[in-house]
Amino acid sequence: MNKLSQQQIKLDERNHVELPLLDQFKGMGWEVLDLQAQQTPGEIPQQLD
Repeated sequence: MNKLSQQQIKLDERNHVELPLLDQFKGMGWEVLDLQAQQTPGEIPQQLD
């Protein structure tokens, strides 16, 4: 069996865990902000209701 590289594992987690969860949230009517790895929390808009 081939060993997976760290990048392959990361991509697998993104596609099989994170994205389906975000899709679930969208289906429930949530607004989803899908940040890229190079963004920090300070770079996203803050909205308090």
